[in-house]
Amino acid sequence: NLSTLKIHPGTVVMFADGDELYIGHNSDDRYIGALQADGATFTRLSEGYLWPGIDIRDRSRDEETYLDDCIIEYASDGVHCHHSSPTLTNNIFRNNTDGLYADGSSTGSSPIAAGNTFMENERPVSVYAARIDSNFHGNTYLDNTKNYIEVQGGHLYENKIYDWLADGAPYVVEGDVEVWENSNTSENLSTLKIHPGTVVMFAD
Repeated sequence: NLSTLKIHPGTVVMFADGDELYIGHNSDDRYIGALQADGATFTRLSEGYLWPGIDIRDRSRDEETYLDDCIIEYASDGVHCHHSSPTLTNNIFRNNTDGLYADGSSTGSSPIAAGNTFMENERPVSVYAARIDSNFHGNTYLDNTKNYIEVQGGHLYENKIYDWLADGAPYVVEGDVEVWENSNTSENLSTLKIHPGTVVMFAD
């Protein structure tokens, strides 16, 4: 069973201070949710309010959850992917503390983020190294405090190629990244493939 909130073009959704939008249950596999938002605006109810944001949890259904051509503004986490991988395309993330926060190192979130504009956020994107694989591309980063993609360290352990594409801003790695397949089978291989034009920068 699936409960879906569908927000239609031109709709404005406003949040009081501290109020949040949760998609999917946080622990029970029986309670599945989805969000489908087209051309909507998500914002605060009043100046000075800081709403937590849109929390897409692990009991959401990835293939049914998306935001397209939306505005997400004045939130703590514009979109927080909590062990979830929604599709985020052509949106504007502005004036948030975090535009997009994707959690988890090995079993966490791999959102598809393409064609979005991140502007005037403190931190536009935070994602784990092991969850980047062709899913960040075509985005624009303007006047953010940290005008880059923050990459949390971790272990790239699967038997596959991880593709890091150029995305209009550097990937700034904070923490060690290890690339090796961990099944104890010599035929398997973890590969990090960094594509032309990509800039990877490292913290101290």
